[in-house]
Amino acid sequence: MKKIFLFSIITAIFLGFSFDVDAQYRGKKKKKKKKDKTKSEYFDESGSITSKLWYGADVSINLRRSNIGGNYEGNIFVGGLSPMVGYKISDNFSVGPKVGILYQGGKFNDGSAAEDLRLSATDFSVGVFSRLKVFEYYFIHGEIENVWESFATGVIDSDNKLELEREPNAHYYLGAGYQSGGDISFSAYVLWDFSREFSSNSVPIVTRFGLTYRF
Repeated sequence: MKKIFLFSIITAIFLGFSFDVDAQYRGKKKKKKKKDKTKSEYFDESGSITSKLWYGADVSINLRRSNIGGNYEGNIFVGGLSPMVGYKISDNFSVGPKVGILYQGGKFNDGSAAEDLRLSATDFSVGVFSRLKVFEYYFIHGEIENVWESFATGVIDSDNKLELEREPNAHYYLGAGYQSGGDISFSAYVLWDFSREFSSNSVPIVTRFGLTYRF
């Protein structure tokens, strides 16, 4: 249209030609916009499964007293890494699978031995979890996990290290935590392990820290 105003002194033939070119241009532009709109709708993932997924990885840390029999008592350090994927059933409630690797290390003594007995084990786990957001930065976490756990056989090797065997055990957790918010978020939460007995020497609390993306 600018050409028409700028060149209004041109003859009617050229003016008509300008109108014709302008009309064709507008028609092509509309088709292009329609095509772009269709393309954008095609690549819109707002309703796809991947748009409802979030990802995370937890670090678990625990220190507890333990008795391995024969009056041998000591402290066990437990540390693990657990990647997870959550699916948002709603904006606040999600479920998903997780896997984990867990290390346990400790030293034990019956009070008379000159040298401590040492424990070193690496275990593996798979599980499912559910997580419910409450308020803006807090959540409730429930989880069922099957852990292939190591236990002492009572045999001690030449390095004063406990020989181990591994067996599967189920763990049931429930607890609450805090997350900082944003696409990449820091989280911290505390869980009660209902599969372990509570005693003065063993408090079944598991503490986890981690990062989540798009939670």
